[in-house]
Amino acid sequence: MRIEANTGLTLSQVQWQAVSAALRSASDCGRVPATRAGPVRRIYRAVTGRTGATPSADPKLEAVRAFVCETSRQRRVAERYVPALLDHGFTSPQVAALALLSA
Repeated sequence: MRIEANTGLTLSQVQWQAVSAALRSASDCGRVPATRAGPVRRIYRAVTGRTGATPSADPKLEAVRAFVCETSRQRRVAERYVPALLDHGFTSPQVAALALLSA
């Protein structure tokens, strides 16, 4: 996917909410979900109060979160999540902008 910085794109309010929530949770990317935590993770959670990221019930938000997390972690576009974003109503320029925000 080619990313262009000046696309003149717009996002709907719902899309911005999904993007905003995904960017906020990006710091939790890669943490073990609470449901898969082993004994050491449970002790850590009990001591620190940190629970890590959990999957969203909203498929659109989860697609954005997964894209943002992987793009942020790998510092390149998470191509495997692009079809899901397109299926949820994002356009190619919007996905490119999201990748720029995530990298």
